[in-house]
Amino acid sequence: EDGTRLASVSDDTLLAVWEFPNLVCDHSYRGGGGGWENPGSARESLLKHNTGHTNNIFGVRFLPQSGGGRLVTGAMDAEVRLISLDTQRGVGRTEEVYRAHLKSVQDVEVERGGSPWLFWSCSRDGCVRQYDTRVDVRLQDSVRSTNILIDRKSSGGDVLCLSVNPAQPHQIAIGSGNHPFVQVFDR
Repeated sequence: EDGTRLASVSDDTLLAVWEFPNLVCDHSYRGGGGGWENPGSARESLLKHNTGHTNNIFGVRFLPQSGGGRLVTGAMDAEVRLISLDTQRGVGRTEEVYRAHLKSVQDVEVERGGSPWLFWSCSRDGCVRQYDTRVDVRLQDSVRSTNILIDRKSSGGDVLCLSVNPAQPHQIAIGSGNHPFVQVFDR
């Protein structure tokens, strides 16, 4: 939340968390020189965690109000994972695995500065799902779960990306492969 940590994920199914407390921007950048600099304090990642995903990870977000200690990932294996981090010891632990999607999870999202319990995922199965970490995972873990917030299956649409409006967090925008425009929904 303070902007000093970066979480990265990729095809190798690993999660890496980086911290750049002394990263500064050279505002004289004019296309060729300058840009981001790290004055002698570049570090290795704080931790690398084997997420347990079995295929490419497409989305990662820190949960708000967690002090950078919890995040969610979504991957091509159709799973969403809730992960807790202990950066002091350099370890991560998968808390929960949600298997409610039928196809690849394309993105995950949180409400920036908002609830530390809620997060969303979107998938090529046409669904946007809302998760609540206070609710038993078994109630949110099945394709028959009632946590579907947006269902685009009937229109044949996959949902490739989503974003929560930071100014009006009850609004969610989605991007779909079969629509040339963004759709906004009220959650």
